[in-house]
Formats: sequence, C-alpha cells, structure tokens
Amino acid sequence: PPPYYYKSPPPPYEHKAPPYYYKSPPPPSPSPPPPYYYKSPPPPSPSPPPPYYYKSPPPPSPSPPPPYYYK
Repeated sequence: PPPYYYKSPPPPYEHKAPPYYYKSPPPPSPSPPPPYYYKSPPPPSPSPPPPYYYKSPPPPSPSPPPPYYYK
C-alpha cells in the first residue's frame, strides 16, 4: 500500500471579523438655547417713606432764675 502521509491538518479557518469602519460620531445636534424672554424688570416697589412722627418739641427746660446775691 502506498505510504500514508499524514497530512498536516488544514490551518483552522481564521474567522476574520468584518473590518470596522469607525464612523465619525454624528455631530452633536446643537440644542437650541432656550428662548430668552426678556422680562421687563419689575418696577421698583416704591418704598413708602417712613412715617414721620412729629415729635412734640421738648418743653423748654425752665431756666432757673439766676441766683440773687443779696448785696
């Protein structure tokens, strides 16, 4: 019989992963800035003037009569 040549087993079939095409990430969709509602500034609340307490003028301090020097 012909000599038996042990064939080396075929190399295992390398399952190549499909090449990856690195997709550039989609550009971030610019979120539109929130609409600015220009609020008119609140009118300055007029601070009421502090109530005026009309103080009655202090009673005139009675000036003591000058001492009499009895000459």
